[in-house]
Amino acid sequence: MTPAVSVIMAARNAEATIRTAIDSLLTQTMPDWELIIIDDASTDSTPGVASEIAQTDPRLRIVHQRIHIGPAAARNVALNRARGSFISFLDADDVLLPDALESLITCAQHNGRGAAYGGWRITKANGTPIDSQADIIPDLLMDLPRRLLGHTFPIHAQLISRTLLANHRFHEELPFGEDCELFTRLAAQGVCWHPLPHVVCEYRQHPKPRTLEHALAYRKVWEHGFAAARSAGWQERGIDVSHERERQTLDRKLFRFTHLLLLEDPSPAKNVAANVVSSVTASPRFTAEWAADIALTHIPLSDLANENAWLTNTDRYARAAIQWWNRCQAESWAPNGMTDEAIDKLLFIIINQHDVPGDMHVPTAVVNRLDLTQPIVLLGFGRNGKRIAHELKNRNVTYQVRDDALEPGAISHDNRIITVEPPAAPFDPCVQYVMTVFHDERYLQSLPNDAVSVRWRAVIDELSRPLRRGFDQALASAAHSHQPARTTLQHVGVA
Repeated sequence: MTPAVSVIMAARNAEATIRTAIDSLLTQTMPDWELIIIDDASTDSTPGVASEIAQTDPRLRIVHQRIHIGPAAARNVALNRARGSFISFLDADDVLLPDALESLITCAQHNGRGAAYGGWRITKANGTPIDSQADIIPDLLMDLPRRLLGHTFPIHAQLISRTLLANHRFHEELPFGEDCELFTRLAAQGVCWHPLPHVVCEYRQHPKPRTLEHALAYRKVWEHGFAAARSAGWQERGIDVSHERERQTLDRKLFRFTHLLLLEDPSPAKNVAANVVSSVTASPRFTAEWAADIALTHIPLSDLANENAWLTNTDRYARAAIQWWNRCQAESWAPNGMTDEAIDKLLFIIINQHDVPGDMHVPTAVVNRLDLTQPIVLLGFGRNGKRIAHELKNRNVTYQVRDDALEPGAISHDNRIITVEPPAAPFDPCVQYVMTVFHDERYLQSLPNDAVSVRWRAVIDELSRPLRRGFDQALASAAHSHQPARTTLQHVGVA
């Protein structure tokens, strides 16, 4: 009898985790599945553990490899034996939640796409959640354009029909990232995964060394993806899969890889990172925008539970980032002045776009500078204006707004009726005006000299001073440190 789902598991020396992984399958609410385990020449008790469980449940099928062939080849062996209408994957150190298969197959069938992916919970290696906000909940279709932007999912968060998978298999020469390459290749053929907006699995994080081999493998993954997209004619459909877009994507991913390498230990790692870059590509071009964005969002695994990691680790993070940014400038991989520009962008993002706590919360700091007994008008009612409005509501303070995009009159916002002033209304010297936009030059020119005002931009500048001191110290330290000679390691390229 054909099972609804074939679950593929490649296992090598997984004696400590494989029982938990299999148990998560045995407790599924949808029992119509088969598990194909490929024991990839394990030298521990993995085969014995799997065989012991298989003796009590005929849905488990085990294939023992005498020679180690790697996860990609092992999964391909299992795929060639799969009988299910749908295909799912489960690594021997990960866990499915009880309703994973049932909810994924329902989603894949009902949306008519034949593929679905759910959310995942980021945990430590022992399954302990990193923090209460560690759930990733999908809400958008996963198609080729999104994958080329870097959006992915863990291999065990998805399910795909065997018809869509067809004869596509993992590239066995890839030591890392083979699942990302396969799913991107499928997306290039038009496969689109429908989002299931709840968690279906745990994604267990294991600290791993970052090596040149990793960088080369993942670069090849994305080279394959862009090549598949061009071959499938996505450029003619209006999706930019040009060689220039590919170069920018590869450079950005390389910059992210080396940034994380630097955070482990910046002093020796900057030389290792430089050698990685030189070995992977001849002439990368890094930007300040990438530097700021990557520095903000990519931090060590041990710090992920800290929502304000940059505020509490400014010295360490800044020292690592600046040493690497300066090295990139010295190697001509980034324009002169990138370090200063990246610092400005990063400080702005940290303070402006994130709800940091206490006295560094921008809306709170803005409102603290107002006399709440006097009239208040918000100049601009975009994201910043609405954040200030919410803070005023929490303090039971009334206000008016002025915004060119709003018709004068009354609007409803946050369960309150707000008066909207005409854009050309004269400014009243008895009113406090809050310039909520960062680029507030037009308001500055219009306000009379005697007007009382608070500027969002000025508050950000003030709040960023403690952070900037940390960067200034890191800059001074970098200026006095010895910078090694430019890297001359031979370029090896990537096929």
